[in-house]
Amino acid sequence: MNNTMLSRVADHLYWFGRYVERAEHTARVLNVQAHLALEESTERRKRKLADMLKALRQPDLEVKDFEDAAYQMALDPQNFASVRSCVRMARENARQVRERISSEMWTQINRIHLSVSSSEQAELFQNRPNQFYYEVLTELHLVSGLTDSTVSRDQAWHFVQVGRWLERSGLLVTLLETYLQESWEKNYLDWLGLLKCATAFEAFRKTLGVELNPIKLIDFLMLNDRFPHALHFSLLQLRRALSELASETENRKSKELDRLVGKMHHDLEYARAEEILGGDLLEFFNRYRQDLMAVHSMVYGLYISWEVEF
Repeated sequence: MNNTMLSRVADHLYWFGRYVERAEHTARVLNVQAHLALEESTERRKRKLADMLKALRQPDLEVKDFEDAAYQMALDPQNFASVRSCVRMARENARQVRERISSEMWTQINRIHLSVSSSEQAELFQNRPNQFYYEVLTELHLVSGLTDSTVSRDQAWHFVQVGRWLERSGLLVTLLETYLQESWEKNYLDWLGLLKCATAFEAFRKTLGVELNPIKLIDFLMLNDRFPHALHFSLLQLRRALSELASETENRKSKELDRLVGKMHHDLEYARAEEILGGDLLEFFNRYRQDLMAVHSMVYGLYISWEVEF
């Protein structure tokens, strides 16, 4: 295998992609759900709070209300899953490989790291949370845009993309599982929130109209191969990134990894929304979660913690 990149460097690039994606997703879910909860009764607010924490993989987080949850998931430096912590970790991974990323990328991730750690942003979060989320999301989008426009399509690029699309796929699985389980209890605001959490509301309306129901949501957020925050699209991009990485590194041992990702992709390519909703949703999402964990392990085994051959 002609692997010219140090495994340490590959590891940092991979996790840079994952943490940037995770920070953006967390900020977006917090913004959408905290805003929509204002329209709900006290009892439904409690359920929406539980759903939000589950969607952000923090179901056991001890919180008093939406405001407390929003702070802990946005700015708490002690919470490893907060936006602030994810940005810090993305910046730390970028710092370790500054020679492999562009100066524009480094400047931008450093800027947002300093911003979310500042007292000014903490005050903005308390007084105008929507403006805080808007600024954070805009800054994170700039990181992704600069990555796309200033980095050669070499090994460094491919490792960032593998991390990005693997993370997005996993986040979507958790988000979809949270809101599609017990779908009969959900209302219009729940479905609206799910679409907005995936930045999909306008694209959904242009494609499938104004009616919101679980079948249409599955069709768009799981089976669509053209929308960037659909599970099918994300797996397609992950498969492409892994294929290009294997080609770039001349890795001849990636057949099993390609087989697994290909199977996940084809399962969605030929699935029907009615069959997914009518089946065992818990088993369906658990299988995808386990497969994504297996992809992560295989990526590590092939490129990051691979054994030296003699």
